[in-house]
Formats: sequence, structure tokens, C-alpha cells
Amino acid sequence: EEGGEVTVYTDGSCHDNGSTTAKCGGGLWYRVDDQRNMAIRVGPPIPQSNNTGEVVAVMKAIQLHRDTRTIEIVSDSQYTIDIITKHAKRWLDVGLAGVKNKQLIRALIGELAMSENKVEIAMRKVKGHSGDAGNDRADAMANEGARKPNADEIDLSTGEAVKAIGAKVAEISQAMAYTLIKERK
Repeated sequence: EEGGEVTVYTDGSCHDNGSTTAKCGGGLWYRVDDQRNMAIRVGPPIPQSNNTGEVVAVMKAIQLHRDTRTIEIVSDSQYTIDIITKHAKRWLDVGLAGVKNKQLIRALIGELAMSENKVEIAMRKVKGHSGDAGNDRADAMANEGARKPNADEIDLSTGEAVKAIGAKVAEISQAMAYTLIKERK
């Protein structure tokens, strides 16, 4: 599979979502008895939500397959799919002004930028909790991750390069520039 094609199901989970005791996880599922199947405990400072768990899982899948020609990521998260297929370039152009989960999204965009021209990343949407075996198993891994007592290390380092790039001045309105200035203080 390395150098070729790989399919991975990803999911995010959050127990007590929206509360101060929330704990979230991300899951990667390849197939039965695959050593790459992974349950990730996402800890602070990353905000605890099912969306951040999903973004972490997708980002981890990309990080694990930097030497793969094609990665098919199967997800039930329209939020994450939209970040990758619709929002990433525009958000980068405006310096991620007003974007929630900025540190995490910046790192995901960094992974996408590092992979560009090397790895084809194909996103496939699957309906959650619909009996799709791969999605159900990724969901189980994400839940297992959320239950882990200690947070796993999440590599957000590619976000620093994105942060250094900043925003395209031509793409920024006066209000957006004000938001960016406030965020940098």
C-alpha cells in the first residue's frame, strides 16, 4: 500500500460534548486486525468536540501516508470534508480570520499543502450510523479514543508554516483586517 493507494475510514467522537468535562477522540479504521487502526485521545488545548476529533483523525491519516500516492479518506463529517474541499484555500487567503479551531485547522491546511503535488487526497462521504461497517468501526475507535485516560500527542507543527504565510492582503476586507489584528495581540 505504501507508494500505492490506501483507504481509511475516520471518525470523531465527544463524550459530554459542550460541557467543561467533554473528552473527545478520533478514530482511524483500515480493516480487521490492521495494526494501523487507531484510537486517538484529543486533549487540550485543542477544543473538545466531535468535529475536532474528526479533524484530528483526518489529519493523522494524512500524516501517516505522506509517501502514499493516493489516500481515500472516508468520513461521515460534512464539516471536515467541506474544510478540505471548499474552505481551505479561501480561509488561508484571509489568514483564517474568524475561523473556529484555528490552531487545528491551520495544521490540517499545512498537511494538505505539504501533500500537494505528492499525494492525491480523495474524500468520500458516508452517512453516519447507517450500517457502513468501516464507518461504524471508525466510530468505535473514536469512542475508544475519547475514553482513554491520557491525551495522545497531536502533531500541529505544519500549522506554524501556514501561520508564517499569513493572509493575502488583497483578499482582506477592513473588518477582517481588524479581526486579524485583534487575534494577533
